[in-house]
Amino acid sequence: MANGFGQLALIAMVSILGCDKPDNFLYFHPDEPIIQKVIPPGSLQGTVVNAVNGRALPGVKVVVRPDGDPAHLEASVHTDANGFYIVHGLAEGVYVVDYTLANFSSITDVQVPILQAQITTMDEFMSTPLDPTQIRVVLTWCNDTPGAVRDIDSYLHVPGEDPRRPIGYQHLTNSAGVKLDIDDTSWKGPETITISTLIPTGTYQYYINNYNLRRDPLALGNSSATIYVYQGVHLVKTYTVPPGFGITYEVFDIVNGVITDVEAYNSTLPTY
Repeated sequence: MANGFGQLALIAMVSILGCDKPDNFLYFHPDEPIIQKVIPPGSLQGTVVNAVNGRALPGVKVVVRPDGDPAHLEASVHTDANGFYIVHGLAEGVYVVDYTLANFSSITDVQVPILQAQITTMDEFMSTPLDPTQIRVVLTWCNDTPGAVRDIDSYLHVPGEDPRRPIGYQHLTNSAGVKLDIDDTSWKGPETITISTLIPTGTYQYYINNYNLRRDPLALGNSSATIYVYQGVHLVKTYTVPPGFGITYEVFDIVNGVITDVEAYNSTLPTY
């Protein structure tokens, strides 16, 4: 198609399609083939661990589904012996991810944006199922990051207990059926508290504390701290600690058996 008529026809055809200068083509010329730009896909990777003991979970089924875009293909993999998974070949866009494993509560519909030619990391922490009246609180935060807290501590004040001695790393359990399952002292978590016997009246207070950067009141809010609350077999609440000023953040209370959002910095709460 070297003549002028062919060149005109090609330009007219592209113009009709509304693609006078398409982003996904390098160039076109009447005497040359149209070269389509190759857009490298993205990847999703992560590690799945047991929220109660921090151990890697092999065999977790990880399903990546398109978020309302049928052009994006579904992918499915399983974690290896180290709890690690990776999914390649994902077109840029927003996906939802499901994690399932026998004898653990499923995690579903987790949204994650994927960018072309980049690897996105998303770790997950799975909980064993509880009885309907039992509650488990799982704290996670960022990996080694400047300006963030290496060691974030979980605390739980129990109704009827001495408020100066909440459940925490110096008071691991009590006679009321509350236990600090795991205390993570170096990045990321999980740090987990389980209420095996929920007291039906009174007020529990759950809060977290900046342990190792107490001179920096902004560090806790820079640590991407996320709190997951499970009751029975369900994830019932998810909290993210926002940027703010303070070394202690009260996340929620349980008032007469009902989880009540607080979500406020409160450095007057007792810590160890």
